[in-house]
Amino acid sequence: MLWHAILINKFEGQIAAMAVIAMKEKLGKAYRDAGAPPDFELWHRMSPADHVYYLSPKGCELSLHLLSHYRVSACPEKPVLNELEPVAL
Repeated sequence: MLWHAILINKFEGQIAAMAVIAMKEKLGKAYRDAGAPPDFELWHRMSPADHVYYLSPKGCELSLHLLSHYRVSACPEKPVLNELEPVAL
């Protein structure tokens, strides 16, 4: 499984904030239910128009099916993690 990017348009204001919270709750539950595997990772960066979250291959394996309401796309390469902020689950 590849890394995946999850895009949430930040210009949607309150809707974007609620979408981020809901996504983090879903991923956090999947993470805990799987026994908190160390390779289940979520990272974040801001682009001019979007919140961009990167979900690790293990995270995708365990929870990608929960993200059908989000704009999700596979990344051709692993993101450069030292350019991103880790997200606590």
